[in-house]
Amino acid sequence: MDIGDSGVGGALLVPKVDKKSVTSTSVIKFSTHQELPWQDEVNLKRFLNDTASALKQVISDLLKASTSQGLARPREVLCFLSAPFYASQSRVVKHISPDQFLVSAEMVDGLIKNDLETFAKNYPNLHSSIVNDHQRVIESKIMQFKLNRYPTHKPYGKEARELEIHNYVSIGSEKILSRLEEIITSSFHNQLRIQFNSLPFALFQRFHEPLALVVHLGAEVTEVLLIHNGVLADTVSFPAGRNFLIRRLGELLETSTVEATSALKLYTNESQHPAANEKLRSTLEGIKIDWLKQFSEAVTTFLDHHLIPNGV
Repeated sequence: MDIGDSGVGGALLVPKVDKKSVTSTSVIKFSTHQELPWQDEVNLKRFLNDTASALKQVISDLLKASTSQGLARPREVLCFLSAPFYASQSRVVKHISPDQFLVSAEMVDGLIKNDLETFAKNYPNLHSSIVNDHQRVIESKIMQFKLNRYPTHKPYGKEARELEIHNYVSIGSEKILSRLEEIITSSFHNQLRIQFNSLPFALFQRFHEPLALVVHLGAEVTEVLLIHNGVLADTVSFPAGRNFLIRRLGELLETSTVEATSALKLYTNESQHPAANEKLRSTLEGIKIDWLKQFSEAVTTFLDHHLIPNGV
């Protein structure tokens, strides 16, 4: 399941195991997607209700497809959340001692647990309009260990004076996540495991470059990931997604968002008169400058904590 600010998507995956190479892949048997209704001004309550309706419809489509293809009911549901359903941070947890100490799984677990408690306690509620809410940790993923400032894949059982753990943490609203779980559980009518994941970490796992900026353009929010030295070093988002383009175009053309969308489609298909295309091109150039300014300001925040080479 893909749950984000533009809609809800779903796919039926059937595991396929290659016994010779001892590898496992998944075959997509069916996929579907439900767009969320347009909002001139985003209202959280309406957005969540629309998301719930879309989720129910997607699950209904998946169950129908599963039955028609003679597939067993799903036993596991993987949900990938994009903004605004999560908040994340790449944490650096350190333990430094003047004397050598032995690195153990128990030590690492304790350090991570204490850091998670601090992070969840100090992080503000994701949605201030939701009363009596609290945070739920979605993910806590160790990306890298360093012993005495050197990366290692096998830290346990080794001695060091400095231990550094790069840990990715994501959190979500307990009330929102519980509502999603309730819809999924009640719709499938069988025992199943539900696992939430944040989109940034899922994208990070697909990239193997030592240094990269990854941009995910949502309907309302753009998310930017910084991958540096093999870890998801930082994430940032700003409220200018695809719908930003439509709203600004409607404002500048002094027309409705429906007509702005239609004009944009005609422009991309080069179906308008050349003079009309040129006018729209000039208008879009101004919107592009606005978006790039927000993008630049967002990415500049990376420079407060990371040394990024020129040309990235």
